[in-house]
Amino acid sequence: MSVADKASPLATLALEGIRPRRTLWQWLVHLCRRDARFPVFTGVMAVLFTLSMLAPLIAPYDPTEPHTNKRLQSPSWDHWLGTDQLGRDTFSRVLYGGRVTLPAGLTVVAIAATVGVVLGVLAGFFGGLLDLAIGRWVDAQIAFPSLLLLIALINAFGAKLLTVMIVVGLVNFPGYFRLTRGQVLQVREFDFVNAARALGASTPRLMFRHVLPNSLNPLIIQTSLAAGGAVLLLSNLSFLGLAPKSKYPDWGAMFLDALTNFRLQPWLVLGPGLAVFLTVLSFYMLGDALRDIIDPRMRGAKH
Repeated sequence: MSVADKASPLATLALEGIRPRRTLWQWLVHLCRRDARFPVFTGVMAVLFTLSMLAPLIAPYDPTEPHTNKRLQSPSWDHWLGTDQLGRDTFSRVLYGGRVTLPAGLTVVAIAATVGVVLGVLAGFFGGLLDLAIGRWVDAQIAFPSLLLLIALINAFGAKLLTVMIVVGLVNFPGYFRLTRGQVLQVREFDFVNAARALGASTPRLMFRHVLPNSLNPLIIQTSLAAGGAVLLLSNLSFLGLAPKSKYPDWGAMFLDALTNFRLQPWLVLGPGLAVFLTVLSFYMLGDALRDIIDPRMRGAKH
């Protein structure tokens, strides 16, 4: 074990010139105090996730069972958002749709973040030919229209839910790569990294113990913004008829079905449209709030 490995966290923090990190609870309280958008939109997301995950207990009707004698009914006490062309309760379908759309969106972000961050750390830390090779690959992928690439890959590998999540995640990793690489190029030259290297820290420890943790602030903001974008993108794919095959509907597919009868029953778009709107808005507002809280240039005089 090297001398750097034996160094205490406080010694490392002293090298960085910052205070000891807050606990998770202290950090959350700090965020809530700094910006009112954080607790408000966190609450909205908590409600959406809770309703979706508890859909089997909350939904008043089976979302897949048709009732032809109740087709295209207006909103009422029995059916809060009306019924679709097959007589299925729209409110129940929206609740169950969240069980598909929300986890799929988060999984897409997790895949994109994992691939992009790992490649970004490697390219930024080592540089040279590795950086050049990964950078040209990313540039080529960015130059190709992402929607066309998604359509081609999904048609090639099938529209299964897992396949769609992997494909969308791999198509969207360049943003994480470029952000991580830029942060690593700066952090690797800091004094505390040079001090750890001089004390004998191994390369993996330098990358993932010293460089990466000090590059996370913009990545946290990017993740919040990307989550909203992933939900919107998955809904767009479903709207284009590339919905992942699942037992329950997702919000994009519901929106597509609603447009078929929009002139006669316009309220059918209200449920899935409002669900997508609230989800994307909440993720974007959380990302914006985190940027204002974390970015030193946005903090002002208040601490």
